[in-house]
Amino acid sequence: MINWLWREDLVKKELLGATILTKHGGNKLYTIHDVDFNLSPKNSFYNWKEKKEMTYADYFKNRYSL
Repeated sequence: MINWLWREDLVKKELLGATILTKHGGNKLYTIHDVDFNLSPKNSFYNWKEKKEMTYADYFKNRYSL
């Protein structure tokens, strides 16, 4: 059996505080402050640019043709 809590701790240990440089949007820098393991691609968020609620799966499908 996989101990998921251990894996979450390992992922957080590696990522929290890391700074990410994007290749899009003018090479902006972002710092990772938290990782939410309770979210899935089926969860939704409000997309302010498109002014509508959408799932993460739909966002990536539309944005990146996945």
